[in-house]
Amino acid sequence: MEIRLIVKNKPENQLKLAKASAVKPLISLISSADPQLQEYGITTILNLSLCDESKEFIASFDAIKPLVRALRLGTPTAKENSACALLRLSQVDENKPAIGQSRAILMLVNLLESGEAMKALSDFFSNLKTMTKVFFTLLLLEIIFLIRSVTGLSANSDKRLITTNQYLKLIEKNNPTTCFTKRMRIMAESTECTVCLSEFKEGDKIRKLQCKHTFHKDCLDCWLQQYCCGTCPLCRTKVLQDDIVASYRRMRNQVEYDGSDEELIFLLSALHGNSLHRLF
Repeated sequence: MEIRLIVKNKPENQLKLAKASAVKPLISLISSADPQLQEYGITTILNLSLCDESKEFIASFDAIKPLVRALRLGTPTAKENSACALLRLSQVDENKPAIGQSRAILMLVNLLESGEAMKALSDFFSNLKTMTKVFFTLLLLEIIFLIRSVTGLSANSDKRLITTNQYLKLIEKNNPTTCFTKRMRIMAESTECTVCLSEFKEGDKIRKLQCKHTFHKDCLDCWLQQYCCGTCPLCRTKVLQDDIVASYRRMRNQVEYDGSDEELIFLLSALHGNSLHRLF
């Protein structure tokens, strides 16, 4: 319960807990016979999966199968949160085949076809156009997952794609993380990160680029991911090669289903009194 609240109320703790061996015990809770413990475990995994860097890390502990099992056999709350956790994990390209092969989308459709779910949908949606849009969103997602998991085909299959995790590793390789020290404060021309406009503190993780500009590690990484530019925020000197940035941009364009994900999360939350949105 406490871990769930920690990752819910303090997003910066999400990756820390994922890397601190908290994932494996949480996955064991998903298979618990106690419905309450199962819900806590699933909800915590869902909150952890909100952090991009945690998604691939969570899947590496075989979290997908227990989540799919909970989607089939769990309580209504467990089913909702399992579905949303699977959607979040699916945003990492490497996780898509495993999720597709698990038939999670089929179970999602089965959930919607149940009498209780359809009654809730009918009560919640009075507009036929909206219901039709949601149905075709589900259908499109299932087709996409099926094609990707079985064939691995994409519109850019002849071009190399790199994942977010690989992109971050290349940033680290070219610009290793260091810790800010008092000595650096004395010698540095600037003691402020120009991305977040905060002064460096002793022990802060930083990256010093080849152009000599220094930033907080997380600030620079977010900048390079968000804008897919591969350049220094100040002087626009290249941080990564153009082909690497282009490969990452293609991957982002190919797997960005955030709009559809949000619609589906909204739909699932409606099934049981909007309980999911109360978690955030």
